[in-house]
Parts: sequence; C-alpha cells; structure tokens
Amino acid sequence: MPGNRRRALVALAEALRSGAVTIDPGTDPAELRAALVRLPGIGPWTAEYVAMRALRDPDAFMPTDLGVRRAARGLGSRTTRPT
Repeated sequence: MPGNRRRALVALAEALRSGAVTIDPGTDPAELRAALVRLPGIGPWTAEYVAMRALRDPDAFMPTDLGVRRAARGLGSRTTRPT
C-alpha cells in the first residue's frame, strides 16, 4: 500500500475513534465532507464517494470521476470548462 494511502487510512481511523469524524445514517453529508477533506490524503472525490456510499447522499457528485465524465459526454454534456 502506498505510504500516502496508508497515512490517510490511519488518519481516518484515528478521526473515527476520537469522534472527530462520524459516519452513520444521522450524519449531515456536508459536515462529513468537510471533516473528511480536513484529513491528510483525503480529497473531494473521496469525500463525495463516502457521502454517496455510506450516507446514500443523492446530491453526491464527483465531476472528475472518469465514469461520470464518460456518461456526461455520452449524453452530449460538456465535460470541460469553456475557455
């Protein structure tokens, strides 16, 4: 396992143990995202993914995800910012 990933997992485990991060059905998705991205090695994509999977947040969105980009392109949506 790469060192950065290991550090991120350890930081998440410690945050869960200490109560700094809570992941349960009553957790506010926006608060969870904010708490996760404060941890080293956890970025917006991962925070969105956790909100989507763990909290079933219907508003979770990962615009940089390859599958999302391909699906958007297939629907005729622009996947890059206009220049």
